[in-house]
Amino acid sequence: MLIQLLFKTLIAESMHSGQKKALERIQQAQYLVKEAKFEQALEEMIQYEKLPFEGEEILLYCRLIQSELLLMMGRLKEALELSALILHESGQKYNSINNLDILLSLAQINAQMSNYDEGFDMIAKSEQLLKTLPTQDHYSPIRERELIITNLKGYLYWKIGKVTKTLEYLQHSLTLSEQLGNDVDKAYALNYIGNTYWQKGELNRTLDYFLQSLALREKVGNKQEIAASLNNIAVVYSHRGELDLALDYLHKSLILREKIGNKQDIAISLNNFGLIYRIKGKLDIALDHLQQSLAYFKEVSNKQHIATTLINIGSIYADKSELNQALDYYHQSLVLYEVIGNKLHIAMSLMVIAKVLAEQGKLTSESEVVTQFPPPPYETPIIEAYQQIINALIAQQEGNMGIALKAWQAAVAIKDLDFEYQLICHEALTEITFLEWRRTSSSTTYSLLHKNLNDWENVCKKNNLIPSLCKVLLIRAKLAMASFQLPEAELLLNQALMNAEKSGLSIHADLAQKEISYLRSQSENIENLEGYAKQHFEQIQIDELNSFLKDLSIQATIQRKNAVEELIKTKTKLEYLLQVNIKLKELDQLKSIFLASMSNELRTPLNSIIGFTGWLLMGMEGDLNEKQTKQLIAVKSSAAHLLDLINDILDISKIEAGKVDFIIEEFDIVEVVNEVVTSVLPLIKDKNLKLTQNVPEGILISSDKRRIKQVLMNLTSNAIKFTDQGNIKIEGKLLNNDTTLQVSVSDSGIGIKEEDMDKLFQSFQQIDMSSTKSYEGTGLGLYLCKKILDLLHGNVSVTSQFGAGSEFKFTLPLNNKKMIKNEMNTSR
Repeated sequence: MLIQLLFKTLIAESMHSGQKKALERIQQAQYLVKEAKFEQALEEMIQYEKLPFEGEEILLYCRLIQSELLLMMGRLKEALELSALILHESGQKYNSINNLDILLSLAQINAQMSNYDEGFDMIAKSEQLLKTLPTQDHYSPIRERELIITNLKGYLYWKIGKVTKTLEYLQHSLTLSEQLGNDVDKAYALNYIGNTYWQKGELNRTLDYFLQSLALREKVGNKQEIAASLNNIAVVYSHRGELDLALDYLHKSLILREKIGNKQDIAISLNNFGLIYRIKGKLDIALDHLQQSLAYFKEVSNKQHIATTLINIGSIYADKSELNQALDYYHQSLVLYEVIGNKLHIAMSLMVIAKVLAEQGKLTSESEVVTQFPPPPYETPIIEAYQQIINALIAQQEGNMGIALKAWQAAVAIKDLDFEYQLICHEALTEITFLEWRRTSSSTTYSLLHKNLNDWENVCKKNNLIPSLCKVLLIRAKLAMASFQLPEAELLLNQALMNAEKSGLSIHADLAQKEISYLRSQSENIENLEGYAKQHFEQIQIDELNSFLKDLSIQATIQRKNAVEELIKTKTKLEYLLQVNIKLKELDQLKSIFLASMSNELRTPLNSIIGFTGWLLMGMEGDLNEKQTKQLIAVKSSAAHLLDLINDILDISKIEAGKVDFIIEEFDIVEVVNEVVTSVLPLIKDKNLKLTQNVPEGILISSDKRRIKQVLMNLTSNAIKFTDQGNIKIEGKLLNNDTTLQVSVSDSGIGIKEEDMDKLFQSFQQIDMSSTKSYEGTGLGLYLCKKILDLLHGNVSVTSQFGAGSEFKFTLPLNNKKMIKNEMNTSR
């Protein structure tokens, strides 16, 4: 604890400065703090400050202790103002450790006030300052301050609901405490780890850590801390419905606290007695304990605890349906939290006020509690949950059940939400879903209701939360009654009654007993109705059967007539479609024959044009001037382009006509890659591109070598065509346990837009790659590649980023010989 370190430092400074006469007053103040008599301790430190002494550090630690005492008394704003003033006045007067203690004091106060950004800022500055200080050994003052920083970071993360981070720092705190041999801080860390698992809703782990902390505190012998651990364990047992055990631990805690005489701790125990008696349904006894607790808190002037107790008293009046009284206490609590400046508890007060207003039918979006609620972004998930709860309550009151359901679902789904509020949200969400199902009888709502019930029940069973489990059983019973499953409803109600009576939960037991009485009265009514129905059943049955048969005969006649008409229409359409299909097949065959014959007729003169043009360019008929050479090159290029187009058309027509033959042989894929690379080298040099290949030797494949080369040549030519600078890569590897070959061709070219990807493998489709540059092409290359690969049991795919390049991949089985032969034999 920081105040213990501050007292330790002040005593050391006083001894060092020769202020031995003042030590008695310091030690008296330290004793009063241990007795939780903070008001008297503060007065001692104010009187101490008035004594004549030398040394700025003594005054500094005197005032820092005063700030800590104000914090313990719930006077947070005064504490913050005093620490901020000390920081402002510090200047160059103090050494690094002094300044570090000022920052730690400010961090602790801001954490208590829910000023999380400021708290983390002070911690960051403390850590920077700590790094400049020399570490001596495990027992040095530096390590003690490191431990306080670690505890504060864990506490801040706990306050904002970051459970994982909290546990990380608390585990580190545990390690540091062990290194320092500090059992007091080790017990503190164990206690806070338990609190963190409490927030997560893991009550079994919470109890385990609380018991470890108790054992360590009993070893140290600090009665005040032992009483605190006993109190915490009692709270866990109360939530699990083990109320007698909870009361036993709480009695032990109260006896210790009364011996010590610490009024604040006595008030905490009395407060928890009130909460346990509330769970037991003994509201008057609960109220009496809470009023006693409030008187003690007022006596020690702890505003934070006063405000919390006011909330608890208000909840008792809400249980008693005395809503105006409840509102009065809630408003008193809100005023105090606003004075303290605790944002989280301000939001909580507004939420509980909203619940009472909703019960009174007075909650609207214009209500003061709604307009006062802090706007997003919220500093903790719990504040966001409170906002969603208020939204749900408004929607319920206005009859907007769909909106209410979404708001409750949003509240339950908030990560790191304290499990107590998860229970509140689960209960409300289940009840409103039940009401909505009763209203609409929707199957969707029925499914959602079962899901909500299961979620709620799982949370309860995980932690053995008997009170909540009783509520789950009661709602399941209501659901069974609404579905007329009366035996199941009675079984569920008896289970709820047995659990409630076993745990001393009188409210839950009364509710279960009322529902059982109602169920039995309904069962008697149903028996009477069954007797009446039995007397008149036979005649009603005969009349209904005759009416049903008559209606059925009429419907059958109409349906038979409609079916005959539909059958005639369908037969006519089918005959027409058969004729159309025959004609389409004839036209497709004629198209293929025409394309094949025309392609052959055109190839002969084109080959002559290419040959004679080449002859002239070689100078066989005499020298040519520059202009003639340029024109003949253009003629030869155009003719070659036209010949490629004709060859592609001829290949496609053969494939579509089913007349393509494959020559299957075994070859090394590297041979094909080398041949393609040799063919495209002139194109690479013309564009000053870099072509690399990474295909391992020795990959033997049984397939059509010429067709695979045709595919690879097409993909590589495309890559060169659409790349103006950069690299072309050809890579190959084996997949699927070395049974499949994959070859990829990638480039750093212009890439392909996402909306154009679907056009790539269609015939006569060329993508508009650029608004400023056109590229030659038939639009058949990729279509032909896909057709060839389909016949070879392969496939082709592409990935591309527009403006950054493309990668085409094709795969083939290594042994295609058997599959293709089987297919060719079948087709013949």
